[in-house]
Amino acid sequence: MGNEKTSVIERHAQTILTGIVAGLIGWVGLSVSQQATSIALLQQSMNSLQKKVDVFTSEPRFSKNDFHVMISPVVAEIAAMKINQTYHEKRLSKIENDVYVEYVKPSKKVD
Repeated sequence: MGNEKTSVIERHAQTILTGIVAGLIGWVGLSVSQQATSIALLQQSMNSLQKKVDVFTSEPRFSKNDFHVMISPVVAEIAAMKINQTYHEKRLSKIENDVYVEYVKPSKKVD
């Protein structure tokens, strides 16, 4: 009878251990499945990012024509300022010449 009791206890212990092992195997399987899903999502994200990087590196984002279009208003404004500056320089030089001529002009001698 003692052997039967231990064998019953052993059977219960084996059943409990089998349940624990089956639970662990199920948990590991679920974890592996979740990890596989996470890895698939990461791979998809990496592929998407790689495509974006390829697009950015394959074609220039700022071409020479874009630069000319962007800078042309500034160049036109600078040219207008130069024309305006030239006009003001001519006026200033005329004013300076007129003032200098009047200042240096000898007075008339009355005999």
